[in-house]
Amino acid sequence: RDARSTRGNARETAEWVAAHRIASLIVGTSVYHMRRALWELRRTLPDSVALHPAPLLPHLPDGHGKVPLRLLAAEYAKWLGAMAGLSAWVAREEEAAAPPAPTSRGSG
Repeated sequence: RDARSTRGNARETAEWVAAHRIASLIVGTSVYHMRRALWELRRTLPDSVALHPAPLLPHLPDGHGKVPLRLLAAEYAKWLGAMAGLSAWVAREEEAAAPPAPTSRGSG
């Protein structure tokens, strides 16, 4: 919920999976984003967690169902960056900007 990047989302998902002992996930995201989302999830999740992609077609304002080339090009560039390990830099920036986690205080 607090992630500001795909890699941050994958990290949060990995924590949730570990806390709840999840063995498989349905990954729902836009069809053009699926490859990068799966890549980042695979980096953070144990190999034992099965991923089941459920690509979604975005609602597009043109009404034709075609993803704009500019959006596809941007996603492709981000995917190449993720493959090169550049998304780790974004994740570090995200962690540095994150507010401190709330602490639980006992009553006595």
